[in-house]
Amino acid sequence: LKRISVPGRFSAGSRRGACLGVRVGLAGMAASSSMTKRSLVMHSAVGHGHVMPDEYTRRIPKPDAEILNFFLRFLADQGLPQVAVYVNGGYVRDMLLGKEPDDLDISLCLRDCQEEVTVAGLLQLIGSYVEKRPEFGIMEFKNATILSNESKDKQLDTFKAHFTNKDGVKTGVDVMPT
Repeated sequence: LKRISVPGRFSAGSRRGACLGVRVGLAGMAASSSMTKRSLVMHSAVGHGHVMPDEYTRRIPKPDAEILNFFLRFLADQGLPQVAVYVNGGYVRDMLLGKEPDDLDISLCLRDCQEEVTVAGLLQLIGSYVEKRPEFGIMEFKNATILSNESKDKQLDTFKAHFTNKDGVKTGVDVMPT
């Protein structure tokens, strides 16, 4: 293990990997949406509850990094800087296999939030946030599904959406609570 300090914000580019490792994790590796400097513990292996190693963060496609950055800023601006963002599902599998993921699967840890803070409630705010904050690189948000039948059966508050960045790249994103 080694401990390093990196900025809490990141942009797509050469430093994206190191900074993104502070903010978002793979396979249940948590990160805070706080915009301050953080201390980062780097591990040589991927494991639940650990920060994503640099070797993986460097491989995150630019559009996905933009969406993750967008979510972290969105949460902070909603007064929810404590919400952890987890990258999970097929995205993790594809990253571990060296493949480029088809879509982005994330979970928001709303456990420490007020009971009325839900994924569906946050979804209702994202569209107007995209319009107000074009500087974050997301130009369009389209909600594809809220509470699919499978999610209703499991009593999960979830949605699938499509984000389009300033380059016109569309990315599907599945969001659910942890």
